Amino acid sequence: MCSLTLMPMFLGTSALGMALVREIVVSQVCRNSEHMYASGVDFSQTSTRNLLTTIGGSLNIGPTQTNSAVILTTVTYIKQSMCNAANLKGATCTNLNHYVITRQIQIGGTGKLVSRFGSPPTADLDAQGNVSQNVQYTNAANQTICPFTHDGASQFAITSFQ
Repeated sequence: MCSLTLMPMFLGTSALGMALVREIVVSQVCRNSEHMYASGVDFSQTSTRNLLTTIGGSLNIGPTQTNSAVILTTVTYIKQSMCNAANLKGATCTNLNHYVITRQIQIGGTGKLVSRFGSPPTADLDAQGNVSQNVQYTNAANQTICPFTHDGASQFAITSFQ
């Protein structure tokens, strides 16, 4: 009689525990990869991608995977001074006062997954994931869905720890 109630509870607790462990692994991979990317590690190289695949372990992040990926994106705010430096005047600087994707590297998730910040057209990306400077300023398809205001202030909640 007891097993009728205890067995489903045990199975539910086990499933919840496995989901929590997977969530911790995802958080660690995201934190480690973003820290490495922000520190200047070049993820366009195969050896660095393999390192991320190793860190991911059970997440199966790899070049042939379709259901898991790490997408690293660099976003830049286009100011008037940047358009002037590129000799783009008036309407030719389409992305003036917008955030645009300047670099995007995807590891895994071949063709199926997209970044929540958006994805530039594949034709705009070079082999290292960079978007050329002229395209950054002129192609509206490179604008990003970004939680920042037009004055450059973040809408993210910022908490400081001491």
